[in-house]
Amino acid sequence: MLYQLLRATAAIALRWYYAEIVVQGADHAPRNGPLLIVANHPNALIDPLLVGTTLSRRVLLTAKATLFDHAALAVLLRAVGVVALRRANLQMLRRLEEPQWQAGGRGDDKPITVRALAYVMAGHVRHHLAILRDRYGVA
Repeated sequence: MLYQLLRATAAIALRWYYAEIVVQGADHAPRNGPLLIVANHPNALIDPLLVGTTLSRRVLLTAKATLFDHAALAVLLRAVGVVALRRANLQMLRRLEEPQWQAGGRGDDKPITVRALAYVMAGHVRHHLAILRDRYGVA
């Protein structure tokens, strides 16, 4: 319920602040099932709000883990389902060499590469680190 309230509030604020918001390609986003949105954000606050209010589906966002160090902010972020993104994961991924990025296996009985898993890891860090270690020998 908090997510819907904040989403509605953000939508009103964005439309009040910006005279025009033009969205291109939103019709390409499926209404359900997996979807990865990578926003190149010059503004770390406005861009997630635009993504979250543009799509009709619930959006799971990531945020720098250090934001969770602030108690009040951490409560709000967790309440709306924001996932902490830690640099340790990025450091591990930086050590991979090209053949390791191309390594393939199966996840959820579907083919997937280490590269694809890297994009998913923010939402399920521990689970996907175990997959990289157990199935691909990487980590």
